[in-house]
Amino acid sequence: MKDYSYGLVIDSPGGNKRISHTGAINGFKANFMRFPEHEMVITILSNYESQQVNGPISKDVQAIVLGKSLKYQLCELMLHNLPDTLESTRLLQKCLSL
Repeated sequence: MKDYSYGLVIDSPGGNKRISHTGAINGFKANFMRFPEHEMVITILSNYESQQVNGPISKDVQAIVLGKSLKYQLCELMLHNLPDTLESTRLLQKCLSL
């Protein structure tokens, strides 16, 4: 993983710099996300063992807090596995214009 450093993932989903870490132990899961440019931290805790706290729930909370539309989230989700390139950015913009 190229954006992994000292237990933290550093990335920029939707153009927002994010520093995050997830963890789990004995039926508990946690996701910590820090958005330094927005001076904001989101922490999600769960004791529901089958819930992926770094999956859709985190993305939905992040979208709500950062004021992103559901359409933006769906487009970003569809393009999530593409490399971060100019072509990916173009596809995201095309998706948003539909």
